Amino acid sequence: MIFQCVIHQIQRIDDTIANFENAFGDTPPEKMSEEKFKDFLNHHFLSPGHELLNCTPDGWQDNPEKLMSIVDPELREWALQLNAIWKKLCKEMDQKVSINPEKYSLLPLKHKFIAPGGRFREPYYWDAYWIIKGLIASELYEAAMQMVYNFANFIEKYGFVPNGGRVYYLQRSQPPMFIPSVYEIFDATQNASFVEEMMPFMVKEFEYWHNSGHQYNITINNNNYTVYRYRAQSNTPRPESYKEDVATAASANFTDKVSKQRIWRDLATAAETGQDFSTRWFADKKTLETIETTNVLPVDLNSFLCWNMDILSYLYDEVIRDDDESEKYRNILAKHRRAVHARSHAFDYPGGVPHSMVRDVDQQWDFPNGWGHINHMIIEGLRKSEAPAAQDAAFSLATKWVRGNYRVYKATKHMWEKYDVVGTIPVPGKGGEYEVQDGFGWTNGAILDLLVTYADRITAGNVGDDTTTPATSTKTFSQSMTNITTQTTSPSVASTVTSSKSTPSTTTTNDGKTFSLNFCE
Repeated sequence: MIFQCVIHQIQRIDDTIANFENAFGDTPPEKMSEEKFKDFLNHHFLSPGHELLNCTPDGWQDNPEKLMSIVDPELREWALQLNAIWKKLCKEMDQKVSINPEKYSLLPLKHKFIAPGGRFREPYYWDAYWIIKGLIASELYEAAMQMVYNFANFIEKYGFVPNGGRVYYLQRSQPPMFIPSVYEIFDATQNASFVEEMMPFMVKEFEYWHNSGHQYNITINNNNYTVYRYRAQSNTPRPESYKEDVATAASANFTDKVSKQRIWRDLATAAETGQDFSTRWFADKKTLETIETTNVLPVDLNSFLCWNMDILSYLYDEVIRDDDESEKYRNILAKHRRAVHARSHAFDYPGGVPHSMVRDVDQQWDFPNGWGHINHMIIEGLRKSEAPAAQDAAFSLATKWVRGNYRVYKATKHMWEKYDVVGTIPVPGKGGEYEVQDGFGWTNGAILDLLVTYADRITAGNVGDDTTTPATSTKTFSQSMTNITTQTTSPSVASTVTSSKSTPSTTTTNDGKTFSLNFCE
Protein backbone atom coordinates (compact mmCIF):
# COMPACT_ATOMS: atom_id res chain seq x y z
CA MET A 1 0.00 0.00 0.00
CA ILE A 2 1.01 3.60 -0.51
CA PHE A 3 1.94 4.30 3.13
CA GLN A 4 4.89 1.96 2.71
CA CYS A 5 6.51 4.45 0.35
CA VAL A 6 5.47 7.96 1.33
CA ILE A 7 6.80 7.90 4.87
CA HIS A 8 10.24 9.44 5.23
CA GLN A 9 13.29 8.61 7.27
CA ILE A 10 14.20 10.32 10.52
CA GLN A 11 17.80 9.07 10.41
CA ARG A 12 20.37 8.79 7.65
CA ILE A 13 19.83 6.00 5.12
CA ASP A 14 22.92 4.05 6.21
CA ASP A 15 21.87 4.20 9.86
CA THR A 16 18.35 3.04 9.04
CA ILE A 17 19.65 0.07 7.04
CA ALA A 18 22.15 -0.86 9.75
CA ASN A 19 19.48 -0.71 12.45
CA PHE A 20 17.15 -2.86 10.34
CA GLU A 21 19.84 -5.50 9.85
CA ASN A 22 20.63 -5.47 13.56
CA ALA A 23 16.95 -5.89 14.43
CA PHE A 24 15.96 -8.55 11.90
CA GLY A 25 19.13 -9.98 10.35
CA ASP A 26 18.23 -12.54 7.70
CA THR A 27 14.74 -13.19 9.04
CA PRO A 28 12.36 -13.66 6.06
CA PRO A 29 9.44 -11.20 5.96
CA GLU A 30 6.80 -13.85 6.68
CA LYS A 31 8.54 -14.74 9.96
CA MET A 32 9.12 -11.21 11.24
CA SER A 33 7.24 -10.11 14.33
CA GLU A 34 4.55 -7.68 13.21
CA GLU A 35 4.74 -5.81 16.51
CA LYS A 36 8.53 -5.53 16.33
CA PHE A 37 8.36 -4.35 12.70
CA LYS A 38 5.78 -1.67 13.53
CA ASP A 39 7.98 -0.52 16.38
CA PHE A 40 10.91 -0.21 13.96
CA LEU A 41 8.81 1.88 11.57
CA ASN A 42 7.62 4.18 14.34
CA HIS A 43 11.19 4.84 15.48
CA HIS A 44 12.70 5.39 12.03
CA PHE A 45 9.96 6.98 9.92
CA LEU A 46 7.38 9.73 10.18
CA SER A 47 3.77 9.50 9.03
CA PRO A 48 2.55 10.13 5.45
CA GLY A 49 2.07 13.76 4.46
CA HIS A 50 4.54 15.11 7.00
CA GLU A 51 6.67 16.63 4.24
CA LEU A 52 3.80 18.63 2.71
CA LEU A 53 2.28 21.87 3.96
CA ASN A 54 -1.25 23.16 3.47
CA CYS A 55 -1.59 26.34 1.44
CA THR A 56 -4.01 28.55 -0.47
CA PRO A 57 -3.76 28.74 -4.27
CA ASP A 58 -2.31 32.04 -5.42
CA GLY A 59 -5.08 34.35 -6.56
CA TRP A 60 -7.89 32.38 -4.91
CA GLN A 61 -11.16 34.32 -4.54
CA ASP A 62 -14.54 33.54 -3.01
CA ASN A 63 -16.68 34.44 -6.01
CA PRO A 64 -14.85 34.09 -9.34
CA GLU A 65 -16.65 35.87 -12.15
CA LYS A 66 -16.86 32.76 -14.31
CA LEU A 67 -18.55 30.76 -11.58
CA MET A 68 -20.88 33.62 -10.73
CA SER A 69 -22.07 33.54 -14.36
CA ILE A 70 -23.68 30.12 -13.81
CA VAL A 71 -27.40 30.85 -14.14
CA ASP A 72 -28.86 28.00 -12.09
CA PRO A 73 -28.62 29.12 -8.42
CA GLU A 74 -28.16 25.60 -7.03
CA LEU A 75 -25.36 24.77 -9.42
CA ARG A 76 -23.76 28.17 -8.88
CA GLU A 77 -23.66 27.58 -5.12
CA TRP A 78 -22.27 24.09 -5.69
CA ALA A 79 -19.56 25.49 -7.96
CA LEU A 80 -18.54 27.96 -5.25
CA GLN A 81 -18.31 25.10 -2.75
CA LEU A 82 -16.08 23.17 -5.17
CA ASN A 83 -14.01 26.31 -5.64
CA ALA A 84 -13.39 26.34 -1.88
CA ILE A 85 -12.09 22.76 -2.02
CA TRP A 86 -9.04 24.01 -3.93
CA LYS A 87 -7.81 25.40 -0.61
CA LYS A 88 -8.06 21.94 0.96
CA LEU A 89 -6.22 20.25 -1.90
CA CYS A 90 -3.48 22.87 -2.27
CA LYS A 91 -0.06 21.69 -1.04
CA GLU A 92 3.49 22.94 -1.05
CA MET A 93 6.69 21.16 -0.17
CA ASP A 94 8.40 21.67 3.16
CA GLN A 95 11.86 23.06 2.39
CA LYS A 96 13.48 20.29 4.43
CA VAL A 97 12.78 17.99 1.47
CA SER A 98 15.06 19.97 -0.84
CA ILE A 99 17.70 20.23 1.92
CA ASN A 100 17.77 16.46 2.57
CA PRO A 101 16.15 14.87 -0.50
CA GLU A 102 17.71 11.48 0.21
CA LYS A 103 15.43 11.11 3.24
CA TYR A 104 12.22 11.54 1.26
CA SER A 105 10.32 9.75 -1.45
CA LEU A 106 8.80 13.07 -2.56
CA LEU A 107 10.46 14.61 -5.61
CA PRO A 108 11.49 18.19 -4.75
CA LEU A 109 8.95 20.74 -5.99
CA LYS A 110 9.50 24.47 -6.40
CA HIS A 111 5.86 25.51 -6.64
CA LYS A 112 2.50 24.91 -5.02
CA PHE A 113 0.29 22.22 -6.52
CA ILE A 114 -3.20 20.78 -6.26
CA ALA A 115 -3.21 17.17 -5.05
CA PRO A 116 -5.93 14.77 -6.24
CA GLY A 117 -7.02 14.06 -2.65
CA GLY A 118 -7.43 11.10 -0.32
CA ARG A 119 -4.38 8.84 -0.35
CA PHE A 120 -3.00 10.74 -3.34
CA ARG A 121 -0.99 13.51 -1.68
CA GLU A 122 1.52 14.27 -4.42
CA PRO A 123 0.96 15.65 -7.94
CA TYR A 124 -0.06 13.13 -10.59
CA TYR A 125 0.60 13.61 -14.28
CA TRP A 126 -2.64 13.20 -16.19
CA ASP A 127 -4.81 14.22 -13.24
CA ALA A 128 -3.24 17.65 -13.56
CA TYR A 129 -4.85 18.44 -16.93
CA TRP A 130 -8.40 18.34 -15.50
CA ILE A 131 -7.29 20.05 -12.32
CA ILE A 132 -5.90 22.82 -14.53
CA LYS A 133 -9.19 23.00 -16.43
CA GLY A 134 -10.95 23.50 -13.09
CA LEU A 135 -8.42 26.08 -11.92
CA ILE A 136 -9.04 28.02 -15.13
CA ALA A 137 -12.79 27.88 -14.47
CA SER A 138 -12.02 29.31 -11.01
CA GLU A 139 -9.80 31.97 -12.64
CA LEU A 140 -6.76 30.62 -10.78
CA TYR A 141 -4.40 31.14 -13.69
CA GLU A 142 -1.23 31.47 -11.59
CA ALA A 143 -2.05 28.23 -9.76
CA ALA A 144 -2.58 26.52 -13.11
CA MET A 145 0.79 27.73 -14.38
CA GLN A 146 2.47 26.55 -11.18
CA MET A 147 1.23 23.02 -11.89
CA VAL A 148 2.88 23.22 -15.32
CA TYR A 149 6.08 24.76 -13.92
CA ASN A 150 6.49 21.80 -11.55
CA PHE A 151 6.19 19.39 -14.47
CA ALA A 152 8.60 21.48 -16.55
CA ASN A 153 11.12 21.07 -13.72
CA PHE A 154 10.60 17.30 -13.91
CA ILE A 155 11.21 17.36 -17.67
CA GLU A 156 14.35 19.42 -17.20
CA LYS A 157 15.73 17.07 -14.53
CA TYR A 158 14.47 13.65 -15.61
CA GLY A 159 13.70 14.11 -19.31
CA PHE A 160 9.98 13.43 -18.94
CA VAL A 161 7.01 13.83 -16.60
CA PRO A 162 6.84 10.82 -14.27
CA ASN A 163 3.62 9.11 -13.20
CA GLY A 164 3.62 11.23 -10.04
CA GLY A 165 5.82 13.24 -7.74
CA ARG A 166 7.59 10.36 -5.95
CA VAL A 167 10.94 8.71 -6.59
CA TYR A 168 9.26 5.34 -7.12
CA TYR A 169 7.35 6.79 -10.10
CA LEU A 170 10.51 7.60 -12.09
CA GLN A 171 10.33 4.35 -14.07
CA ARG A 172 7.08 5.23 -15.83
CA SER A 173 5.00 8.15 -17.03
CA GLN A 174 1.26 8.61 -17.58
CA PRO A 175 -0.86 9.73 -20.57
CA PRO A 176 0.94 12.72 -22.16
CA MET A 177 -1.04 15.75 -21.01
CA PHE A 178 1.74 18.32 -20.47
CA ILE A 179 1.41 19.86 -23.93
CA PRO A 180 -2.42 20.04 -23.74
CA SER A 181 -2.10 21.67 -20.30
CA VAL A 182 0.11 24.43 -21.71
CA TYR A 183 -2.36 24.89 -24.56
CA GLU A 184 -5.36 25.22 -22.22
CA ILE A 185 -3.60 27.92 -20.19
CA PHE A 186 -2.67 29.79 -23.36
CA ASP A 187 -6.20 29.46 -24.71
CA ALA A 188 -7.58 30.97 -21.49
CA THR A 189 -4.98 33.71 -21.00
CA GLN A 190 -3.43 34.36 -24.43
CA ASN A 191 -0.11 34.51 -22.56
CA ALA A 192 2.34 34.11 -25.44
CA SER A 193 5.42 34.48 -23.24
CA PHE A 194 4.26 31.48 -21.20
CA VAL A 195 4.12 29.37 -24.37
CA GLU A 196 7.56 30.60 -25.44
CA GLU A 197 8.95 29.69 -22.02
CA MET A 198 7.39 26.22 -22.08
CA MET A 199 8.10 25.32 -25.72
CA PRO A 200 11.53 23.67 -25.07
CA PHE A 201 9.91 21.50 -22.39
CA MET A 202 6.99 20.60 -24.65
CA VAL A 203 9.38 19.50 -27.39
CA LYS A 204 11.46 17.46 -24.94
CA GLU A 205 8.34 15.79 -23.53
CA PHE A 206 7.13 14.85 -27.02
CA GLU A 207 10.57 13.49 -27.92
CA TYR A 208 10.46 11.28 -24.82
CA TRP A 209 7.35 9.51 -26.14
CA HIS A 210 8.74 9.48 -29.67
CA ASN A 211 12.13 7.99 -28.79
CA SER A 212 11.95 6.08 -25.49
CA GLY A 213 10.62 2.69 -26.51
CA HIS A 214 6.99 3.76 -26.65
CA GLN A 215 7.08 4.06 -30.44
CA TYR A 216 6.53 0.91 -32.47
CA ASN A 217 6.56 0.25 -36.21
CA ILE A 218 4.13 -2.32 -37.55
CA THR A 219 3.14 -3.63 -40.96
CA ILE A 220 -0.45 -4.66 -41.58
CA ASN A 221 -1.63 -5.76 -45.03
CA ASN A 222 1.60 -4.41 -46.52
CA ASN A 223 0.98 -0.96 -45.01
CA ASN A 224 3.56 0.46 -42.61
CA TYR A 225 2.37 2.29 -39.50
CA THR A 226 4.16 4.02 -36.66
CA VAL A 227 2.11 3.69 -33.50
CA TYR A 228 2.62 4.13 -29.78
CA ARG A 229 2.20 1.88 -26.78
CA TYR A 230 2.68 2.24 -23.06
CA ARG A 231 5.84 0.61 -21.72
CA ALA A 232 7.24 1.11 -18.23
CA GLN A 233 11.00 0.97 -17.78
CA SER A 234 10.82 -1.28 -14.70
CA ASN A 235 10.40 -5.05 -14.54
CA THR A 236 10.18 -5.39 -10.76
CA PRO A 237 7.22 -5.07 -8.37
CA ARG A 238 5.92 -1.51 -8.07
CA PRO A 239 7.38 -0.13 -4.81
CA GLU A 240 4.05 1.44 -3.83
CA SER A 241 2.23 -1.88 -4.45
CA TYR A 242 5.03 -4.35 -3.79
CA LYS A 243 2.96 -6.84 -1.82
CA GLU A 244 0.17 -6.86 -4.39
CA ASP A 245 2.51 -7.38 -7.35
CA VAL A 246 4.39 -10.23 -5.69
CA ALA A 247 1.04 -11.85 -4.92
CA THR A 248 -0.13 -11.43 -8.53
CA ALA A 249 2.97 -13.18 -9.88
CA ALA A 250 2.49 -15.98 -7.36
CA SER A 251 -1.19 -16.31 -8.25
CA ALA A 252 -0.19 -16.65 -11.91
CA ASN A 253 2.09 -19.54 -10.86
CA PHE A 254 5.15 -17.81 -12.27
CA THR A 255 8.32 -19.19 -10.74
CA ASP A 256 10.97 -18.34 -13.35
CA LYS A 257 12.63 -14.93 -13.39
CA VAL A 258 11.66 -14.02 -16.97
CA SER A 259 7.93 -14.61 -16.43
CA LYS A 260 7.94 -12.65 -13.20
CA GLN A 261 9.75 -9.75 -14.82
CA ARG A 262 7.29 -9.76 -17.71
CA ILE A 263 4.18 -9.59 -15.53
CA TRP A 264 5.75 -6.97 -13.26
CA ARG A 265 6.55 -4.80 -16.29
CA ASP A 266 2.98 -5.21 -17.53
CA LEU A 267 1.58 -4.26 -14.12
CA ALA A 268 3.78 -1.15 -14.02
CA THR A 269 2.84 -0.38 -17.61
CA ALA A 270 -0.85 -0.57 -16.70
CA ALA A 271 -0.10 2.06 -14.07
CA GLU A 272 1.53 4.15 -16.81
CA THR A 273 -1.72 4.02 -18.78
CA GLY A 274 -3.47 5.67 -15.84
CA GLN A 275 -6.02 2.85 -15.98
CA ASP A 276 -4.83 0.41 -13.37
CA PHE A 277 -6.53 -1.86 -13.71
CA SER A 278 -8.89 -2.60 -16.57
CA THR A 279 -9.75 -5.80 -18.41
CA ARG A 280 -8.69 -4.07 -21.62
CA TRP A 281 -5.14 -5.03 -20.58
CA PHE A 282 -5.99 -8.68 -19.76
CA ALA A 283 -5.50 -11.43 -22.34
CA ASP A 284 -8.57 -13.32 -21.13
CA LYS A 285 -10.56 -10.11 -20.39
CA LYS A 286 -11.21 -11.43 -16.88
CA THR A 287 -8.21 -11.95 -14.64
CA LEU A 288 -5.30 -9.74 -13.64
CA GLU A 289 -2.87 -12.65 -13.89
CA THR A 290 -3.23 -12.58 -17.71
CA ILE A 291 -2.21 -8.92 -17.98
CA GLU A 292 -0.28 -8.06 -21.17
CA THR A 293 -0.31 -4.27 -21.30
CA THR A 294 2.87 -3.97 -23.35
CA ASN A 295 1.25 -6.07 -26.09
CA VAL A 296 -1.61 -3.60 -26.54
CA LEU A 297 -1.49 -0.69 -28.99
CA PRO A 298 -4.11 1.58 -27.37
CA VAL A 299 -6.09 3.99 -29.51
CA ASP A 300 -6.31 6.53 -26.69
CA LEU A 301 -2.54 6.92 -26.35
CA ASN A 302 -2.23 7.35 -30.10
CA SER A 303 -5.05 9.91 -30.02
CA PHE A 304 -3.35 11.82 -27.21
CA LEU A 305 -0.08 11.96 -29.12
CA CYS A 306 -1.82 13.08 -32.32
CA TRP A 307 -3.37 15.83 -30.21
CA ASN A 308 0.11 16.72 -28.91
CA MET A 309 1.40 16.99 -32.48
CA ASP A 310 -1.57 19.14 -33.49
CA ILE A 311 -1.00 21.51 -30.56
CA LEU A 312 2.74 21.82 -31.24
CA SER A 313 2.06 22.65 -34.88
CA TYR A 314 -0.59 25.17 -33.87
CA LEU A 315 1.54 26.92 -31.23
CA TYR A 316 4.60 27.08 -33.48
CA ASP A 317 2.39 28.68 -36.12
CA GLU A 318 0.28 31.04 -33.99
CA VAL A 319 2.66 31.97 -31.16
CA ILE A 320 6.27 31.17 -32.01
CA ARG A 321 5.81 32.10 -35.69
CA ASP A 322 8.12 29.33 -36.85
CA ASP A 323 6.66 27.95 -40.08
CA ASP A 324 9.28 25.23 -40.45
CA GLU A 325 8.66 23.73 -37.01
CA SER A 326 4.91 24.04 -37.45
CA GLU A 327 5.13 22.18 -40.75
CA LYS A 328 7.36 19.52 -39.18
CA TYR A 329 4.75 18.58 -36.58
CA ARG A 330 1.95 18.87 -39.13
CA ASN A 331 3.76 16.30 -41.29
CA ILE A 332 4.36 13.98 -38.32
CA LEU A 333 0.67 14.24 -37.49
CA ALA A 334 -0.35 13.38 -41.05
CA LYS A 335 1.67 10.16 -40.84
CA HIS A 336 0.09 9.09 -37.56
CA ARG A 337 -3.53 10.16 -37.82
CA ARG A 338 -6.08 7.50 -38.46
CA ALA A 339 -9.85 7.52 -38.17
CA VAL A 340 -11.29 5.42 -35.38
CA HIS A 341 -15.07 5.24 -35.25
CA ALA A 342 -16.75 4.25 -32.00
CA ARG A 343 -20.13 2.63 -31.79
CA SER A 344 -21.64 1.17 -28.62
CA HIS A 345 -24.43 1.48 -26.07
CA ALA A 346 -22.15 3.32 -23.67
CA PHE A 347 -24.33 6.46 -23.80
CA ASP A 348 -27.43 4.68 -22.52
CA TYR A 349 -26.71 4.82 -18.77
CA PRO A 350 -28.43 7.38 -16.51
CA GLY A 351 -25.34 8.46 -14.56
CA GLY A 352 -22.88 8.91 -17.43
CA VAL A 353 -20.61 6.79 -19.61
CA PRO A 354 -18.93 3.77 -17.97
CA HIS A 355 -15.26 3.30 -18.76
CA SER A 356 -15.80 -0.20 -20.08
CA MET A 357 -18.68 -2.52 -20.89
CA VAL A 358 -16.94 -5.52 -19.33
CA ARG A 359 -19.05 -6.76 -16.42
CA ASP A 360 -18.61 -8.98 -13.40
CA VAL A 361 -14.99 -8.07 -12.73
CA ASP A 362 -13.62 -6.25 -9.70
CA GLN A 363 -11.47 -3.71 -11.55
CA GLN A 364 -11.98 0.01 -11.02
CA TRP A 365 -11.54 0.86 -14.72
CA ASP A 366 -14.40 -1.39 -15.83
CA PHE A 367 -18.19 -1.46 -15.71
CA PRO A 368 -20.07 0.06 -13.89
CA ASN A 369 -17.58 2.81 -13.02
CA GLY A 370 -17.57 6.14 -14.83
CA TRP A 371 -14.79 8.69 -14.39
CA GLY A 372 -15.15 12.45 -14.54
CA HIS A 373 -12.20 13.13 -16.80
CA ILE A 374 -13.25 10.43 -19.29
CA ASN A 375 -16.81 11.74 -19.47
CA HIS A 376 -15.38 15.26 -19.83
CA MET A 377 -13.22 14.18 -22.78
CA ILE A 378 -16.19 12.57 -24.50
CA ILE A 379 -18.32 15.67 -23.93
CA GLU A 380 -15.61 17.98 -25.26
CA GLY A 381 -15.00 15.82 -28.32
CA LEU A 382 -18.71 15.95 -29.14
CA ARG A 383 -19.15 19.62 -28.25
CA LYS A 384 -16.37 20.73 -30.57
CA SER A 385 -17.87 18.85 -33.49
CA GLU A 386 -19.77 20.81 -36.13
CA ALA A 387 -22.45 18.11 -36.20
CA PRO A 388 -25.61 19.31 -34.38
CA ALA A 389 -26.43 15.78 -33.20
CA ALA A 390 -23.01 15.52 -31.56
CA GLN A 391 -23.38 18.92 -29.89
CA ASP A 392 -26.80 17.92 -28.56
CA ALA A 393 -25.35 14.67 -27.26
CA ALA A 394 -22.55 16.62 -25.57
CA PHE A 395 -25.02 18.77 -23.65
CA SER A 396 -27.15 15.73 -22.82
CA LEU A 397 -24.18 13.84 -21.38
CA ALA A 398 -22.91 16.95 -19.59
CA THR A 399 -26.29 17.41 -17.92
CA LYS A 400 -26.43 13.75 -16.98
CA TRP A 401 -22.91 13.80 -15.52
CA VAL A 402 -23.32 17.09 -13.65
CA ARG A 403 -26.65 16.09 -12.13
CA GLY A 404 -25.33 12.69 -11.11
CA ASN A 405 -22.28 14.20 -9.40
CA TYR A 406 -24.45 16.81 -7.73
CA ARG A 407 -26.79 14.19 -6.33
CA VAL A 408 -23.90 12.23 -4.83
CA TYR A 409 -22.41 15.43 -3.41
CA LYS A 410 -25.74 16.33 -1.80
CA ALA A 411 -25.94 12.87 -0.25
CA THR A 412 -22.32 12.42 0.89
CA LYS A 413 -20.91 15.98 1.07
CA HIS A 414 -17.93 14.73 -0.96
CA MET A 415 -16.69 14.61 -4.54
CA TRP A 416 -15.36 11.22 -5.55
CA GLU A 417 -12.68 9.72 -7.74
CA LYS A 418 -15.18 7.59 -9.70
CA TYR A 419 -18.90 6.82 -9.79
CA ASP A 420 -21.18 3.87 -10.39
CA VAL A 421 -23.18 5.24 -13.34
CA VAL A 422 -25.67 2.40 -13.86
CA GLY A 423 -28.41 3.08 -11.33
CA THR A 424 -30.79 6.02 -11.43
CA ILE A 425 -29.34 6.96 -8.04
CA PRO A 426 -25.56 7.39 -8.55
CA VAL A 427 -23.16 6.21 -5.87
CA PRO A 428 -19.36 6.37 -5.48
CA GLY A 429 -17.55 3.78 -7.60
CA LYS A 430 -15.88 0.63 -6.38
CA GLY A 431 -13.35 -2.06 -7.27
CA GLY A 432 -9.59 -2.06 -7.66
CA GLU A 433 -6.66 -2.16 -5.26
CA TYR A 434 -7.97 0.45 -2.81
CA GLU A 435 -11.16 2.03 -1.46
CA VAL A 436 -12.72 4.80 -3.52
CA GLN A 437 -11.11 8.15 -2.67
CA ASP A 438 -12.74 11.51 -2.06
CA GLY A 439 -11.41 14.97 -2.86
CA PHE A 440 -11.17 14.86 -5.80
CA GLY A 441 -8.98 16.92 -8.10
CA TRP A 442 -9.85 15.87 -11.63
CA THR A 443 -13.51 15.20 -10.80
CA ASN A 444 -13.88 18.74 -9.44
CA GLY A 445 -11.97 20.22 -12.36
CA ALA A 446 -14.13 18.46 -14.94
CA ILE A 447 -17.35 19.56 -13.22
CA LEU A 448 -16.26 23.19 -12.86
CA ASP A 449 -15.27 23.33 -16.52
CA LEU A 450 -18.63 21.87 -17.60
CA LEU A 451 -20.56 24.27 -15.36
CA VAL A 452 -18.74 27.23 -16.90
CA THR A 453 -19.03 25.87 -20.44
CA TYR A 454 -22.80 25.46 -20.12
CA ALA A 455 -23.29 28.27 -17.60
CA ASP A 456 -26.42 29.66 -19.29
CA ARG A 457 -28.04 26.30 -20.12
CA ILE A 458 -27.38 23.61 -17.56
CA THR A 459 -29.70 23.16 -14.57
CA ALA A 460 -29.72 21.08 -11.42
CA GLY A 461 -33.20 19.75 -12.09
CA ASN A 462 -34.96 18.02 -9.25
CA VAL A 463 -32.41 16.13 -7.18
CA GLY A 464 -35.04 13.50 -6.50
CA ASP A 465 -35.64 12.91 -10.21
CA ASP A 466 -33.90 10.60 -12.64
CA THR A 467 -30.62 12.06 -13.84
CA THR A 468 -31.62 11.87 -17.48
CA THR A 469 -31.96 15.12 -19.35
CA PRO A 470 -34.71 16.54 -21.58
CA ALA A 471 -32.11 17.22 -24.28
CA THR A 472 -31.74 15.10 -27.41
CA SER A 473 -31.82 11.39 -26.61
CA THR A 474 -28.34 9.99 -26.24
CA LYS A 475 -29.64 6.61 -27.27
CA THR A 476 -30.65 8.03 -30.63
CA PHE A 477 -27.18 9.48 -30.93
CA SER A 478 -25.58 6.22 -29.89
CA GLN A 479 -27.42 4.40 -32.66
CA SER A 480 -26.26 6.89 -35.28
CA MET A 481 -22.72 7.34 -34.00
CA THR A 482 -21.02 6.34 -37.22
CA ASN A 483 -22.78 9.12 -39.15
CA ILE A 484 -21.01 11.88 -37.22
CA THR A 485 -17.70 13.35 -38.30
CA THR A 486 -15.82 15.48 -35.80
CA GLN A 487 -14.50 18.72 -37.33
CA THR A 488 -12.63 21.38 -35.43
CA THR A 489 -10.55 24.39 -36.36
CA SER A 490 -8.11 24.40 -33.46
CA PRO A 491 -6.51 21.72 -31.28
CA SER A 492 -9.27 19.96 -29.34
CA VAL A 493 -9.80 16.98 -27.11
CA ALA A 494 -9.36 13.70 -28.94
CA SER A 495 -12.81 12.22 -29.36
CA THR A 496 -11.78 8.55 -29.27
CA VAL A 497 -10.71 8.25 -25.68
CA THR A 498 -12.91 5.71 -23.91
CA SER A 499 -12.74 1.97 -24.33
CA SER A 500 -16.49 1.45 -24.18
CA LYS A 501 -15.88 -2.12 -25.16
CA SER A 502 -12.43 -3.56 -25.48
CA THR A 503 -12.37 -5.30 -28.85
CA PRO A 504 -8.81 -6.12 -29.77
CA SER A 505 -7.83 -7.73 -33.00
CA THR A 506 -4.40 -9.24 -33.20
CA THR A 507 -1.66 -8.62 -35.71
CA THR A 508 1.74 -10.17 -36.21
CA THR A 509 4.49 -7.68 -36.98
CA ASN A 510 7.49 -8.16 -39.21
CA ASP A 511 9.61 -9.27 -36.26
CA GLY A 512 7.12 -11.95 -35.33
CA LYS A 513 5.59 -10.24 -32.30
CA THR A 514 1.83 -10.43 -31.78
CA PHE A 515 0.05 -7.29 -30.67
CA SER A 516 -3.49 -6.57 -29.62
CA LEU A 517 -4.90 -3.58 -31.51
CA ASN A 518 -7.08 -2.26 -28.73
CA PHE A 519 -9.65 0.07 -30.26
CA CYS A 520 -13.20 0.99 -29.33
CA GLU A 521 -16.44 -0.60 -30.44
